[in-house]
Amino acid sequence: MWSIERIEEIPVKLDFSPSGQGRRRATAVAADGVCLFNAIELVRVDSAATQVQVCECCGFPGCSQDGWVTFRRMGGNVVWIPVWHESEKGVRERPEYGPPGFFWSRGVPVFSRGHYCPVVASDHCCNC
Repeated sequence: MWSIERIEEIPVKLDFSPSGQGRRRATAVAADGVCLFNAIELVRVDSAATQVQVCECCGFPGCSQDGWVTFRRMGGNVVWIPVWHESEKGVRERPEYGPPGFFWSRGVPVFSRGHYCPVVASDHCCNC
């Protein structure tokens, strides 16, 4: 598990020209120097599965593979876990709902309540 120590918001410019949308300003959210959300304004939070890293060509959640997590409370913490219920449907579907790449290098992120809720806007919050 990866205990999050430092969270920061980073202004980014995304280029959606390949999908005919042009450029857009957004906010990435990083923890300990690792990008968690690449454009938090474009993320659609769902209790079953949320793609925290949206497609960098069009910005639509669900377009690209990977980047999927489920938010769960564990005591006073919020933990991001892989979307097991989707990835276990079959070998063919597994890559579609894989976790973000940092899961393999850093582990499952664990946020204290103080680290998680102030950064994530109320409409994105896990209601912890």
